[in-house]
Amino acid sequence: MDAKLERKYTFLTNKYNELLLPTFFMVMSEKECAVIDVIIIGFLLGPVQLSVVNLASPMTYLTGIFYILFGQGGNLLALRAQSQLQHEKVNYYFTLSIVGILAFTLLYVLCIFLFVDNILMFFNTPQQIFNISKEYLLMLMFYYPLNCYILVISFFIRGDGFPKMPFYAVLIANIVNIIFDLVFLTVFHMGIAYTALASVI
Repeated sequence: MDAKLERKYTFLTNKYNELLLPTFFMVMSEKECAVIDVIIIGFLLGPVQLSVVNLASPMTYLTGIFYILFGQGGNLLALRAQSQLQHEKVNYYFTLSIVGILAFTLLYVLCIFLFVDNILMFFNTPQQIFNISKEYLLMLMFYYPLNCYILVISFFIRGDGFPKMPFYAVLIANIVNIIFDLVFLTVFHMGIAYTALASVI
């Protein structure tokens, strides 16, 4: 029994050390790119349209509950099952996490689509930016299931022995987002809703 517990402890300790730095850099790159994104919008479109992004922020942060629940929670259960050599349970937790995050985020998107006016009124959206806020949120809602899927599957990819791959994927996605922001805003002179489209792309 002691040998079994020691093997499990050693396995989880090694996994923690293996995942720590790539996860740290992934989160840092995501936050830094988000700051750059906001700076670009602020400079090119001004503070009024930047406030549209801020109004949608609570909806974006709320999705964090979903991907932490299904990603980190599911991966911890999968790692425990892996340390006990229960491979069927590992596959079960992975499948449950992916199906769960897709189901919840699609329901979330449906709620935004049906109640977008109520959501914006709840956030006390000023009348002068109500329409562009609605256009922005209706575009951004397609970003939520994609982003949550990527983040949930990244937990499992890291736990499966590829700790750097999610970092590279998130970094590339955020750089592409910034590039499309610049293309849409400076080349095509599109509005704030197209920065949401850049996030979806």
